[in-house]
Amino acid sequence: MTEQLTDEQRVELRRGILQSIGEIDRGLTLADRQLKAGRFMDARDTITGIRGLLGLHESLSRRLLDENRDLREEVEEYSNIMMAQGRILSQAADAFHGGPNPRGSWSHHDVGERAEQVMKELAEARS
Repeated sequence: MTEQLTDEQRVELRRGILQSIGEIDRGLTLADRQLKAGRFMDARDTITGIRGLLGLHESLSRRLLDENRDLREEVEEYSNIMMAQGRILSQAADAFHGGPNPRGSWSHHDVGERAEQVMKELAEARS
């Protein structure tokens, strides 16, 4: 799992990716002109620079993709927790109402109050 980026770091990565695309385009245009002018050594140097920019672009993109994957996994984990909590609340509501609601599901709004009431009744029964 990669370390999560700050918003500022994420913006800087995106900016770097966009800038590298522009630089690659300019480099290709320059290399094209150099090749047409027969300046092959200059074109070779320009292409070497473009390769470096492509490596940078790939690295920056990979970092964002890795973080995106990690964030999706985290969201899925939280979603699973919320679904489990929802099932528990539904089971509690069913128990407090004496079974499942034949028309759907019971509201969860009073589960806490009903639990307090049951706990109070249990304490009184034990006394």
